[in-house]
Amino acid sequence: MLNSQQHAEHQMQSLFASMSSYIEQRNWGKLRDADRQLLVLIEEAKQAPWFAAFSPKLVKFKAQYKKNIALISEQQNELEKKMIRHQHDREGIVAYKQLMSGDS
Repeated sequence: MLNSQQHAEHQMQSLFASMSSYIEQRNWGKLRDADRQLLVLIEEAKQAPWFAAFSPKLVKFKAQYKKNIALISEQQNELEKKMIRHQHDREGIVAYKQLMSGDS
């Protein structure tokens, strides 16, 4: 039973490490797959007799998960800002080209 708990904990740690790497790489497909694996692993762990003893460690994993979500949100905001900047730059370039070519 303890071995099963240790195995689950090791798998969760491994998945969190992979997820952090995928976030840095902006590999959203692999991140989504790792997230699904994590959810399946947690659901399986909930059925295990050792889960009650494991719950305090799960708090640590939840904190890491929230940290990952915050990092993803930061990256999303950064990307949205770049997209807005790009759109404004594009509109300015088009207007400048029209001005230079004499189109109004």
